[in-house]
Amino acid sequence: MPIAVKRARRTVKFCADLSTQAEYDRATASLTEAQRTDGQMLNSSPATRAAAAEVQALEERMKVATIDFEIEAQRRDKWQAFEAAHPPREGDKTDEQFTIDISSLDDVIAQSIVAITDHEGNAVEFDPRTEWAELADEMSDGQWQDFAMAVLAVNRGVKSAPFSQVASRVIRASATD
Repeated sequence: MPIAVKRARRTVKFCADLSTQAEYDRATASLTEAQRTDGQMLNSSPATRAAAAEVQALEERMKVATIDFEIEAQRRDKWQAFEAAHPPREGDKTDEQFTIDISSLDDVIAQSIVAITDHEGNAVEFDPRTEWAELADEMSDGQWQDFAMAVLAVNRGVKSAPFSQVASRVIRASATD
């Protein structure tokens, strides 16, 4: 009987509204200042509670604008062919570090996207094969790098089932309760 292989997957969280980041930074600074003004008070002041509420409201706005892209590894033969066809550009330090032409990843990123959901887990209408290029052009370089690193990680780095020492410790501790 053939062995069924399910290739490695990673989720990239993509916030489609980072315009609130500066507002969020100001709100967290205000919260920090309000807490400092409160000093060692047991209960937070109304100003601190208001600042905290503003931070949480902005976090919620950003959460609602976050989309999860699930990336799946390519078959080994396809990934090896891709790498062979896209060697590092001469003199490009990033390419040399990753031993691949990083700028060529857009096609394989689009091919690797297997599911897209909103913050509530609902499917998002998006065809990566026809819509990825436009989305990639609109996002920041840092956001694009999250996708690139996920593709590299699932194709090069995941070799076995994960193991969480933290989860194991929690379960062992709760078993003795």
